[in-house]
Amino acid sequence: MKKTIILTLTIISLLSCSSSDENLTNSIVGNWKITSHSDLSTLNDCIEQSTLNFGSNSDFTINFYEKNGDNCDRQISTGNYSETGTNEYTLQSDSFGSNENVTVIVNGNNLTMKSSNSTTTRTIGYQRQ
Repeated sequence: MKKTIILTLTIISLLSCSSSDENLTNSIVGNWKITSHSDLSTLNDCIEQSTLNFGSNSDFTINFYEKNGDNCDRQISTGNYSETGTNEYTLQSDSFGSNENVTVIVNGNNLTMKSSNSTTTRTIGYQRQ
């Protein structure tokens, strides 16, 4: 009887760990490095340094690097994000000029962010660091 109880508790604890690990893995919270951008066929060495960080307290920081001659100039955008639906978020930052509504899909260590306006849709890929 003791063996059955111990075995049952072990299985339950293993299953519950798996579920919580999956939720953490599919969370947007974390540090992300850019891997692709729909406006660019290839990323130059400066853009490849660009990162995105979603904090657990609903803040975000974007470090975007642009080539300027032989240098890489960094532009920083900070703000807050809120979940507005399944895979739907609003990013609020003074540097945007207005709120940015985006679709974010996390699949393991990959994050895809899509934003649209009246004329274009932009897709940016990131990988968890």
